[in-house]
Amino acid sequence: MPGLSLPVMRVTDDTHPAAVKVHQVSPSIAPDNERKIARALGLFESHIDGKAFREKIAAFQLKMLLEPVCCQVCGFRQPRIFKHLEMSCRQNR
Repeated sequence: MPGLSLPVMRVTDDTHPAAVKVHQVSPSIAPDNERKIARALGLFESHIDGKAFREKIAAFQLKMLLEPVCCQVCGFRQPRIFKHLEMSCRQNR
């Protein structure tokens, strides 16, 4: 998402091998592991501005819902949120 700062790590591997290694990591926190849950929440809260994060996600989601898309049936551009209307276009033809 544009404007959202995310942590970046420096690694010695090339991009693809590093990405493969990251993908192979299986993070897990069991629902009953209170220590890990508290640690994860603490790290998130200490490094992420939660209010700004929520606002950016909400703005991004709203933008995606309101972004105009072209109806496959009638060709009219309408907000993505009304994509379900495409079905009624098909039924009315």
